[in-house]
Amino acid sequence: MEPTDQLLAQLDAEDLEQARRMTPAEKFRAGVDLFDEACRWTLAGIRHDHAGISGEDALKELRRRVAHDCIEETGD
Repeated sequence: MEPTDQLLAQLDAEDLEQARRMTPAEKFRAGVDLFDEACRWTLAGIRHDHAGISGEDALKELRRRVAHDCIEETGD
């Protein structure tokens, strides 16, 4: 069963209202949590794509990807 457009709009409105009530510190913490979660998913993907990769090498690849994305965004 697919969610209706009305339900999606209501959920978006609730998310926005929740974000508006957050303090700057809470928003900062939420950003950190989102980044950490994205790193965990990316590491899982790296491990999936490179069977047998060491933890150290997986972290190196994650750091390379993050640095590469930062460079692309800033145009450096």
